[in-house]
Amino acid sequence: MTDFLGKITLRDSGGDLTSKNYHLQATSYNDAETDLNSIKDALAETTEAVVARVTITAVLEESSDYAPAGVQVEERASVTCSLTDKDQKYAMDIPAPRSELFIAGQGESSNIVNIAGAELQTYIGAVASLSFVSDGDTVANVLFGKRTHRASRRG
Repeated sequence: MTDFLGKITLRDSGGDLTSKNYHLQATSYNDAETDLNSIKDALAETTEAVVARVTITAVLEESSDYAPAGVQVEERASVTCSLTDKDQKYAMDIPAPRSELFIAGQGESSNIVNIAGAELQTYIGAVASLSFVSDGDTVANVLFGKRTHRASRRG
């Protein structure tokens, strides 16, 4: 089942933003859009702030509670990419990276991302062609990557 989340962002005279979040009862995207617009119109009648943005998010949850053994989302493949329209770099990471993303399984090379690998190139290609990453820019190519680890309070 798909849940729909709505977010209405309001702007005040100083340009400050605040958001109201709604877990919508709708069962289709079209109904969610209609319902959130109704809430937005009713909210606009109660506030002096102006509506700056309306966002609908479809939440698709996997039905399986399966947890793979030995996998840690704190471990990351941190990849640095060039952008198409700027002489800037963009960093993205892949949580719990597969061992195939790295040059070797052991030793120093096990911490270096294989930037020519098919899996990584497929992922980067999808991100580059289907999304914006930084101020409307798109990814051009991968420059380098390494294994990193993020702290966790969950153990």
